Amino acid sequence: MVTASGVKSFNRKESNRLVNDIAERIIENIHQQLEDDDTNFSGDLSSSFKKGKEGEFITVESDSKYSGFIEFGMPAGENIDKEKLRAWVEGKLGVTSDEELTVVTNKIYGKLIKDGISPRRYFRKSIRKFLGKHAKHTIRAKNSSTKQSTGSFNKSKPGKNLRKLITDFKSITKKASNVLKKAKSARGKF
Repeated sequence: MVTASGVKSFNRKESNRLVNDIAERIIENIHQQLEDDDTNFSGDLSSSFKKGKEGEFITVESDSKYSGFIEFGMPAGENIDKEKLRAWVEGKLGVTSDEELTVVTNKIYGKLIKDGISPRRYFRKSIRKFLGKHAKHTIRAKNSSTKQSTGSFNKSKPGKNLRKLITDFKSITKKASNVLKKAKSARGKF
């Protein structure tokens, strides 16, 4: 015998599984996008993405300090801390001699001041790749009495729910982008 609470429990478990699967697929897409863009120099950024939980929401998070700079870029002429850049060059590029370290740091510093960092949008691309694989499929069904097509997946209740989810997701993404921009401007310079 099926009870209402049993159905609700099953639906909750299924929706949790679905949300976890979506988060895992987005993380897989991020790894692939970073590799495709040749942005995964050390592998640190790619390995920094994990599933998280905030209240009832499953999140995709990065604990990398520079993920925002790679996603959103940095405008030219931005004030850059040369000592932090020097430490980065030494740690990431493995340059050890003082003379070579100074030369490499100055070249990178000059390029950053002149050109800035162009945004890579790897996170946005990976979400769009996920949505492109899953949100654009159209399912046609035939009405047996009229032999006519009854419509597409987008007109069905699951289709409407998916469109609402996509709209909500776009809204949340836009709000998160605005928060990141505010945090970036308030946090100080790189």
